Amino acid sequence: MFETEEFRELLEEVVSKEVRRNNMRYNAAIIDYLQQLASNNERVLMEKEFEKAVGFRRGAWDALRSAEELTRDASVYASRQGRPDLQLVDIRKAYEAKFCQFWPFCR
Repeated sequence: MFETEEFRELLEEVVSKEVRRNNMRYNAAIIDYLQQLASNNERVLMEKEFEKAVGFRRGAWDALRSAEELTRDASVYASRQGRPDLQLVDIRKAYEAKFCQFWPFCR
């Protein structure tokens, strides 16, 4: 699910929308990084999700909401440094600050 081109396009849409909201630009490596994190964790995470009742399972839309929140947090780091562009280092910093609070970007 997370390795598909469709998910990538949705991820790009969410990230770019959040970045534009903050009048910023972003490095395309951010999309690669987030998609890789989600894809690498997919098998393990989906096994856990299938154990849950149907109404409580998470999926692509939950992942996109997490990407939006992660991008929002990372934008704060870039803004504090006075940069008009969001970089991979900002995403990593936001990810580390809230380690494992962004599903599916961690196990």
